[in-house]
Amino acid sequence: MFNTDKKYFINKPFKNTDFINKTLSRTEKTELKKLIKQGTLKYQIYGEQIPSLINEKYNYQVIMFFEIEIKNIKKSCFINELLQKTIPAPCIFKFTDNKNICYGFADKRLSKTNNNEIVIDENYVSNIFTINTTQNKYLNYLDIKNKTNKRYFYTELLIKTFVADNIKLISNLNLVFDGKLWYNEEQKINFYFKLKELKKLSVLITTVNTAKEKVLINNKIKILIEDIKSFYI
Repeated sequence: MFNTDKKYFINKPFKNTDFINKTLSRTEKTELKKLIKQGTLKYQIYGEQIPSLINEKYNYQVIMFFEIEIKNIKKSCFINELLQKTIPAPCIFKFTDNKNICYGFADKRLSKTNNNEIVIDENYVSNIFTINTTQNKYLNYLDIKNKTNKRYFYTELLIKTFVADNIKLISNLNLVFDGKLWYNEEQKINFYFKLKELKKLSVLITTVNTAKEKVLINNKIKILIEDIKSFYI
């Protein structure tokens, strides 16, 4: 994350075996050990400058930002899924193979039946891009608008990354970055899931064969686009 307050700087190195958790299966442990070279906890956002969110559903007291060197960037989704479920705190993983980069997120909540268990509601890994690009400019600490609490801070990072990855889905989608959407958590989440659905339909329409199916999907897409634009135009 860029321009993070220096007081959050940790820079603690980890061996690949340090990421192996006893809750993982034998196969998962073996795969992680082979895929991860090393890692570093670069930052840990703690304290109440950005307030924690602790209630019956969420426990956002710290946000951890790791840089992890892996052997195959195409395995980042698999690695993110395993690591996110083994670390209770909200984490952002910057995966790199020294040529390419992507970012892994997961919005986590407490289990309704056991507060010691973590449930992942949303798991997202960004597009893969080369190290010398500027696509990661949206992960800028200074540009985060809503610091009401650490979860709002975290979900804004996740959603802005998703928007950047799908900026061509709708015209003028870039306008959302400077909009007021980020100050309303309910609207922000609603916007995100509508954009996810639009992406899903945009892929689906390329796979259907009949004109009737295409018309039905096109109609849904048109409605979604108008709904999404209402958030920023």
